[in-house]
Amino acid sequence: MSDITTEKARARFFEGGSGIAVVAVPLVAILCAIFYKTIATKVAPLEIKIEDVYVYVFNLFAIEFAALLALFALFVCRPTPFLERIKSTNAFASILSSTRITMGVVTAAIAITFVFGILRLEPEKTLTLHSALFLIWAAFATITTAFYARTVRLIFLALH
Repeated sequence: MSDITTEKARARFFEGGSGIAVVAVPLVAILCAIFYKTIATKVAPLEIKIEDVYVYVFNLFAIEFAALLALFALFVCRPTPFLERIKSTNAFASILSSTRITMGVVTAAIAITFVFGILRLEPEKTLTLHSALFLIWAAFATITTAFYARTVRLIFLALH
C-alpha cells in the first residue's frame, strides 16, 4: 500500500545547516571584530552606501518571508493526498516546525533591519558601539538566511 510509516512526529530545528550557522556565524563575527580595523580599511575604499545595504537586505528578508508564508499556506490550507499521507511523519513535523521558527526569525530580522535602516546605523572605521551593533546585525542576517535556506531545502526534499 504505502511505504510511509506513521510514528510520533518530532522536530529538530538545530541540526544540519541551522546548527552549523548558529556555531560558525558567531565565530566569524568574533573574528571580524578582532580584525575589524584591517577589514574596515579594505572595505572603506569601496564607498558602499549603508542605505543600499539596508534596502537590499530588507528586500531579501521580505522575499524570504513571503516565500515562507506561501509555502506554509500551501501546506496548511490546501491538503492534498500526498500531504494527508505525510501529516504524521517526522518530515512533516520538521517542515512545520522549521517554517514557524524561520518565519519568526525572519520577522525579527525585518524589524531590526527596518529600525537600523531608519536610524542609518553605519559602521565606523574603528570598532565602536555602532560598528559592533552592525556586526551583530550582519551575523543575525546571515543566520536568518541560513535558516531560510535549510527550511526551503527541507520542503523540497519532502516534496521530491
